[in-house]
Amino acid sequence: MKFIIKMLVIGIILSLLQFPNITSAAPTDEEVQTYLREIGWTERELKAYLDFYEVSLQDFKNIEALRKELGTPITKESLHELLDSYNITEEELNILLARFGEKIQDYTFIEDLDVAIDFYLTHEEEVARAERFFVSMGFEEREAHLLFQHILRLDKDTLLPALSKIQDDLRQVTTNEEALTVWRQFFEVFQLGATVYQVDDQGRSVINREDMLSSQQMDNATWILELSTASTTDVLASLTLNEEMLTSAYAAEKGEELIFTAQVVMQLSDKLYGTRMPQTATSNGAGMLVGLGLMAVGLFLSRRVRQ
Repeated sequence: MKFIIKMLVIGIILSLLQFPNITSAAPTDEEVQTYLREIGWTERELKAYLDFYEVSLQDFKNIEALRKELGTPITKESLHELLDSYNITEEELNILLARFGEKIQDYTFIEDLDVAIDFYLTHEEEVARAERFFVSMGFEEREAHLLFQHILRLDKDTLLPALSKIQDDLRQVTTNEEALTVWRQFFEVFQLGATVYQVDDQGRSVINREDMLSSQQMDNATWILELSTASTTDVLASLTLNEEMLTSAYAAEKGEELIFTAQVVMQLSDKLYGTRMPQTATSNGAGMLVGLGLMAVGLFLSRRVRQ
């Protein structure tokens, strides 16, 4: 009987210790505001950072836990130490980051910058291959960087199943109209706004789906596809369309390549962002399950004794 009681007590203690939202409060507003001033962030920036890793302030028992998880703010000394560890200069780092549309100032914590440098140096060829695909479609190199970065930050758990469905649809594409439908699906899953403009002697105007299916509309005009992120109207990338790009054959060929490229980018995303994934929420859940498991064992044994 003493053993059963001990198991129940241990289970309760473990579940409480591993579930900080119960045993202690989250960082106070005053502590958070002080911390934000220290690192030069706004509340919105902090929330966006935590949201990306699927945690919230309530997952941290105090401000020190938050500081430890987010990392060490970059200083001149820590930056030089990091550069020395990779045997590169600050100028070389700026060139490396610029290849991916970034700069040192985009990083607040030295740990994040460390992960990024290691990732970019290790996977430079894979990244370049993905970007070359976008260039082959007609985008400029700078736009290829932006598209790569955009896809890199998408949620793979949502994106990969959606791409699998599109891949099935691609096999059924036989008409230009179906090709346009598939491209629209691509834009939706990549969270991109897409607008096609006709540029001619009369100026520039948005064209609709019916006009796009009529090749005669392209005779005396240029068609421009502009892509923007779902959260902004700023143009991310653009290219000039031709008649071939509207065909089912083009959709089938480039669509398959696009799916493969996106899958590679998602694998790279795991390596880049998975390294910095906070362990707070997962460890709490696992610890709580261990504690509850021990409690369940104790209750089970208790019933067996009574029987």
